[in-house]
Amino acid sequence: MSRSGLWSQVGMVAESTVGTYATPTRFLEFVSESIQMTVERVESQALRSSNRTLRSGRWVTGKRSIGGEVVFEVADRGFALPLAYAFGGGTWAVTTPSGGTNSRDFTIQQTLNYGRAMTMQVGRPDTAGTVQPFSYLGVKCTEATISSDVDGLCQLSMTVAAHDEATGQSLASASYPTTQLLLSWVGGTFSLAGAALDVKNFSFTVNHGLNTDRYLQRGTGGTLMKEPIEAAMAEVSGSFTVEFESITQYNRYVNGTEASLAGTWQGSVIEGSLAYELAVTMAATRFDGETPNVGGPDILEMTVPFKALVSSGTLSPYVVRYRTTDVVA
Repeated sequence: MSRSGLWSQVGMVAESTVGTYATPTRFLEFVSESIQMTVERVESQALRSSNRTLRSGRWVTGKRSIGGEVVFEVADRGFALPLAYAFGGGTWAVTTPSGGTNSRDFTIQQTLNYGRAMTMQVGRPDTAGTVQPFSYLGVKCTEATISSDVDGLCQLSMTVAAHDEATGQSLASASYPTTQLLLSWVGGTFSLAGAALDVKNFSFTVNHGLNTDRYLQRGTGGTLMKEPIEAAMAEVSGSFTVEFESITQYNRYVNGTEASLAGTWQGSVIEGSLAYELAVTMAATRFDGETPNVGGPDILEMTVPFKALVSSGTLSPYVVRYRTTDVVA
């Protein structure tokens, strides 16, 4: 029976109205989740003769805040929906004459339109044998990371904020995409300034600058957060680790030299020369590296932090491309 995390599930779907439950239709395998609801307590500060502790009835329920992280291992099919809410909207574009291969580009301009959110449901098994459905409404992705390491899989981490949590909805029936194959470091290729770059690890993060503290006194009550709004500059950053092969990369850091940067994770061939693929392309990046130090007899390494910038003639500092055989998000 379902008494442990082995029977857990995560499902999601786009909402027609932000904050209104929709039955999840997209289910994906996941590594971990940490979505939690915090209910604040507002306690009286008033004094009463001879009373030294908080009395019953002298507190009220305050704000309900919901957020956390979900981590996935990216597969060659089924990931357009979370990628769209993590990095941008985009539309499918057929890239081969036969129509068997589709790609979708996500950019900062398409990402967090007001009035656009998901329902995300987490099935959490109790020890009595019931998978308890925790449904999160009005889910927005505030920050997302694509990363991989040598000997590792390509991972997508989504930090989310939600309008509300509901436990009274039915557990949605999980149905997973068929014949999914994982994207890994084996199919990973990286380039810097158009030249091949050998890395030990790579991470790419977008923080969307959402205001998630929109609690107001209003006619409908103020315990729930209103829909988050973009209220700060988005930040696109990351890092990679390389062996200290030459002084070139260090000089980019010291001299403030900008360059293009790209990471691609490919799977099996779909048709012709086109393969399943997740690709991140940045036309202009600034490198905030470090001095390579000697810590012993081993090969010297450099961890290079970077920040993606809007380059001349473009409006987005990045493009995330997902190539697959899916035809819908």
